[in-house]
Amino acid sequence: MGRFEGKTALITGGTTGIGFATAKLFINEGARVIVTGRAAATIKSAQAELGENAIVIRSEATSFTEMDALVAKVKETFGKLDVLFVNAGYGQWVPLSK
Repeated sequence: MGRFEGKTALITGGTTGIGFATAKLFINEGARVIVTGRAAATIKSAQAELGENAIVIRSEATSFTEMDALVAKVKETFGKLDVLFVNAGYGQWVPLSK
């Protein structure tokens, strides 16, 4: 029995990098996960690799409307969450100056 057996997790920004690795770990430990991402290509490849214990959906973390839709999807699909991994973020790269 895994540490996350019977648990439901939401991982924002989980189609690549640390979020994707976390999704795989949680699934291997028994969790069902909802993973969000923005790019159609990474959403498709993440769903294929994560398999049936994951739902990978498009959701923009900077949009309150899309966050509300995400909450509705979680409620509709699983009813509740046990784990929230907030990995999505937004930033701008700017040079450091003296």
